Amino acid sequence: RDEAQKRSEQLEVDHYAIDLDLSGVLDAPSEGPHTFGSKTTVRFRALEDEVSTFIDLRAAHNVSATLNGEDIDTSGYSSDRGLPLTGLRGECELVVTADLEYTTTGEGLHRMVDPVDNEVYLYTQFESADAKRVFACFDQPDLKATYSLAVTAPAHWEVVSNGATDNIADAAGDTKIHTFVETEKMSTYLVALIAGPYHHVSDEFVDGDVRIPLRLLCRGSLAEHLDADDARDMLARISAPDGLFGTDRTVVLVTHQHADAATADAGGAGHGDVGWRCHKAQRQRRRFLIFRNGRRR
Repeated sequence: RDEAQKRSEQLEVDHYAIDLDLSGVLDAPSEGPHTFGSKTTVRFRALEDEVSTFIDLRAAHNVSATLNGEDIDTSGYSSDRGLPLTGLRGECELVVTADLEYTTTGEGLHRMVDPVDNEVYLYTQFESADAKRVFACFDQPDLKATYSLAVTAPAHWEVVSNGATDNIADAAGDTKIHTFVETEKMSTYLVALIAGPYHHVSDEFVDGDVRIPLRLLCRGSLAEHLDADDARDMLARISAPDGLFGTDRTVVLVTHQHADAATADAGGAGHGDVGWRCHKAQRQRRRFLIFRNGRRR
């Protein structure tokens, strides 16, 4: 807690540009950790001269980094303490490249294999401090920033994140690169990524001149159990969610809410796929942030 307080007094964070390479996700190694490529460019400023601090990064291999275009020593990196940073002053741009580990325990970037059809699915869970398992970051909730994300994934996959999809382009091999628009400022633990060969049901929310696409996703093996009419009924209730959320944390797809219900912690996905968490302190009021096409309302 003392270190987090000190870092909060020393730094202001502007933006994370995150580039994830999931192209090897389908082929688990016969031995050793299964990893994915992570490159993070962080823009921030030191509020004091000659600041010494650290950036969080967990379970990383082959770590390299530059600060303002100059290589920095990464020999001091450890999974528990992250990467030490020294001599910081003024405006800084830090680029950290590493291979990080998929998990099977629910933290960070969780990889699961559907036992029905052997398809691979990924999802992130960063609360309260596991964003550092996917990208280098100052992993504490008061150091908020904006985020832009690019993900290389198998070509047949759906990829969803906090921002709206900006572009999908062919890449090497049987992969595509998904890029997402920049988010509003938020905490690291609210960054979200869902990727895999998901089945989805689509609909549209209409409110006067406003038209917002909706999607409800499930694993391919569950598609036959996702009745389209029931799914659209659920999407309709999600757009007016009072009464739907009775648990501590329910992750759903939210696209629209009245203007007087736009204040609480949320993370999710763009293009109408906005997941949110209803926290204990807020569940009675059920008030939340809305991200419409990557922009907070």
